[in-house]
Amino acid sequence: MIAFAFAIDLLAVLVYTSVVIGLAAFFRLLGRARRDPLLWKQLGGPSLWAAEAKNRGAAFSIYLTRGEYRNSPDRTVRTLGATVFVTMWVGVVGLLVLVALDLLDWWDPRLMFRRH
Repeated sequence: MIAFAFAIDLLAVLVYTSVVIGLAAFFRLLGRARRDPLLWKQLGGPSLWAAEAKNRGAAFSIYLTRGEYRNSPDRTVRTLGATVFVTMWVGVVGLLVLVALDLLDWWDPRLMFRRH
């Protein structure tokens, strides 16, 4: 039971971290868009972000660490969009899992540590 409770806490930390990273990337993107009016055309939308995240794998976080991706502004912007897209969905799915676990706990409190 302790391992289960620890796993839920770890999941919560990962979800909240993902949400914070996604929001930071989103606001960084908005900051760049204020300086570059053509940025929104370069972004391409969620379908392109999903494809970029799928094609690049773990490389979508390079923008947040180095600020460049193979010296291509278009790839940098798409990489940032992919980062926002992936972290947003990780956060959404993680929050749904946490809500489901909380409802399961409410329905059957014997599954968690509570004093009754």
